[in-house]
Amino acid sequence: MMNAWLPPWLGLTLATVFGVIVIVHLYHVLVLTGRQRLWHSVHVLMATGMIIMFAPTGRLVVWNVAGAAVFAAAAVTLAGLLVRQHAHGHHLGTLWLIATVDLAAMVYMFAMTDVRLLWLTVALAAWFIIQATGWTTARLYTTLARGGLGDPPPNRPTTSASTPTPTESTANQPHPGLATHLHHGTAHRNLIRATLAMMSIGMAYMLIAMQFGTASMPGMPGM
Repeated sequence: MMNAWLPPWLGLTLATVFGVIVIVHLYHVLVLTGRQRLWHSVHVLMATGMIIMFAPTGRLVVWNVAGAAVFAAAAVTLAGLLVRQHAHGHHLGTLWLIATVDLAAMVYMFAMTDVRLLWLTVALAAWFIIQATGWTTARLYTTLARGGLGDPPPNRPTTSASTPTPTESTANQPHPGLATHLHHGTAHRNLIRATLAMMSIGMAYMLIAMQFGTASMPGMPGM
């Protein structure tokens, strides 16, 4: 069944946009390390899931089940990692909470062929619209990134014998986190913010389209 909110041309256009988002974040997965790599990996996964949902090729029930399972596993895994980091006294930052909620929202989107709750759809769509607005604010993005993507420092004894020399101090400093590529320039920061904003807008639209544009039939053929 065709989705009145997602004609083939629009689905193809949005799938292409998410393809670009995958490329941008995949590049960062390849060149970064630690928490930064994990954070961008989460966005590669989400953008890939959105390509599957937007591509006007028709989706089988297996995609819905597999997609929900994959994103549920990712959300639980990420939440577990965050709890573990918190237990070790490491600062997590708001970015990780946002990513966990986003993964949970992906689970709901893949499950919407069977379960649709109007209140939840509206709440999640509003969440993503607020996100999109927030990502357009450069200062907010920079603050959240600096507070959440820096790798925790290694646990080393604080004794006089272990005090590093100036050379060692410079070489062995903890990874400065997103500050490493926040300083690549305004154009780079704007590119990342643009991908995050577009992802949020696309996810909000998909939620609304699936809630109001399709009948309650498994598999959602035509999407």
